[in-house]
Amino acid sequence: MTAYIVRRLLYMIPIVMGVLLVTFCLFTLVGGDISQQIAGKNADAETIAEVRHEYGFDKPLFLSWDSQFFDHFKKAFTFHFGRALDREKISEKILRGVGPSLSLTIPMFIGTVVISISFALIVAFLRGTVWDHVIVILCVAGMSIPYLSFIIFGQYFFAYKLDWFPIFYAPDRPMGYSVILPALIGIVAGLGSSLRFYRTIMLDEIRSDYVRTAFAKG
Repeated sequence: MTAYIVRRLLYMIPIVMGVLLVTFCLFTLVGGDISQQIAGKNADAETIAEVRHEYGFDKPLFLSWDSQFFDHFKKAFTFHFGRALDREKISEKILRGVGPSLSLTIPMFIGTVVISISFALIVAFLRGTVWDHVIVILCVAGMSIPYLSFIIFGQYFFAYKLDWFPIFYAPDRPMGYSVILPALIGIVAGLGSSLRFYRTIMLDEIRSDYVRTAFAKG
């Protein structure tokens, strides 16, 4: 087990390096110099030069220990991502968005996993019956519906027509009040693919030797 963990950690190093290299090429080489955009449309050459120096755009790209390439690696490993176009620190933007993002993604993830596994156990037990075929058809239909359709229907019917949930984020109410509807929409939208995935896993496990032994023992 220790050797497996060490091997996976060693595999992670070239993967991380490759991702950092790709992101550097996309945002630095392909994206180009954005000093003019940061400084403003009518900025003079001196202001643009100051912006280039502040953001490190005046450094060499690769062939130096103080290059933009190594600076990109250093910022990634130290979680110091610099400043955005509005001059605010990117780390502060991330910290400000962590709470709302996790309050939405964690309930969606837990709800989808629990409901999918529970239904997958039932469907695997009823394999080959009418209920199995009906649920599989519903899963395929759910996978075929665009995600945006679930959002529009949920907001229009449950938020606008029935007024059960707010249409937009309500800052004067608890966070959960605004998160319930998006979380439910996310669970329903992802339930089809997740249920089919776990159904396949359950059917494979039912045929395993240890399951047949358990059935033989009663």
